[in-house]
Amino acid sequence: MCLDTVDKVTKEYTEGYKIFEVVLKGELVRPELYDTYKRFPLHEWVEDNSETYIYYNEFDTEFNNFYKSGFHFFVNLKDAYAWMGDSTDLCGVFKVKVRNIVASGKQRLYGIVKSKNAKVGVAKEMYIEEEVT
Repeated sequence: MCLDTVDKVTKEYTEGYKIFEVVLKGELVRPELYDTYKRFPLHEWVEDNSETYIYYNEFDTEFNNFYKSGFHFFVNLKDAYAWMGDSTDLCGVFKVKVRNIVASGKQRLYGIVKSKNAKVGVAKEMYIEEEVT
């Protein structure tokens, strides 16, 4: 997940939805597309301590469109399910609490929902609750 557009004023979300691969039912999950094999526990706050930035505008010739990295999450449940598509046997949608929001914006859901822009936030801290059923 990466933002296609970034809000000029970051929205202060407190919860959202994230897709995880279930590693150990009820205990450990691994973020889908987080570029890591790190496993995260349920019901604990986890932090992204990295100081990296993500470039988000492929049409920017000045190369100055960046946002701070962190845990990307969908604001709306239906967008998380749309992004997951047919991966329901491998992944699940989990409700997350978030804090220390570093970016917010929109991400296009190519090929899944035609020209749909999903609201997305990026947080440095995340609390993973139960899988949404």
